[in-house]
Amino acid sequence: MAMFFYIGILFIKSGLNLSQSGKSSVCLFQKSCGILVMRFKSKRSKNMTDLSPLQKARYQYAPKLPKMLRNGISEISVLEGKRQQALLIKKRSRLLFPNTYGKKEITFQKGQNTSVAKKQVVGVILSGGQAPGGHNVVCGLYDALKATNPENVLYGFKKGPSGLLEDDYLIFDDAYIDQFRNTGGFDIIGSGRTKLETEEQFAVAAEVCKKHGITAIVIIGGDDSNTNAAVLAEYFAAHDARCTGNWLP
Repeated sequence: MAMFFYIGILFIKSGLNLSQSGKSSVCLFQKSCGILVMRFKSKRSKNMTDLSPLQKARYQYAPKLPKMLRNGISEISVLEGKRQQALLIKKRSRLLFPNTYGKKEITFQKGQNTSVAKKQVVGVILSGGQAPGGHNVVCGLYDALKATNPENVLYGFKKGPSGLLEDDYLIFDDAYIDQFRNTGGFDIIGSGRTKLETEEQFAVAAEVCKKHGITAIVIIGGDDSNTNAAVLAEYFAAHDARCTGNWLP
């Protein structure tokens, strides 16, 4: 898990239908294929001469990637496994998440990527307490989107889930992202602890995503953030929203 925090990760290349229903799933990798491509050659928004030696070293460091992710998304394929089940609360889980419970396990392996590339618009939310790798996770998501298709767009909703509900966001670009590479914390868009738990909140979130054409929401955080992502994904699936809910620990 530390690796995911540190190097960033992610995904976005749709066209891979990872469930028979085609609906949203709380699984981080669903209906999309994931890869991180860190780009360190873009121009810095700050003059390097104004930075301390420590800041310069941080900016120049290139996080290490797993071998399978080094040759681009074209060599990553998806393997569907068995349907997953809760060990202790199977019946209750099925009742709480009738549309997203029991999805198939997804494994990434080396092979030909046969999915069809298309423009993706993704929203990211930082939730809960700060973490040292938060910024690189967002940078990794941005890099993966742009490497897959330069026209892809990443929205950052400010100050946690409340930013989604209030439609308070920024659109990331190279200059903004580069300021935060290899730096710790959640300052890039701020964090918050708003819980997503009412039908009214879910409806507002779905409407905001529809307004911006967002096809996936990625919530980064701990166990409470996982709950937010799970209930949001369930609502999206139940209402046939054209958006997926995803969680990254």
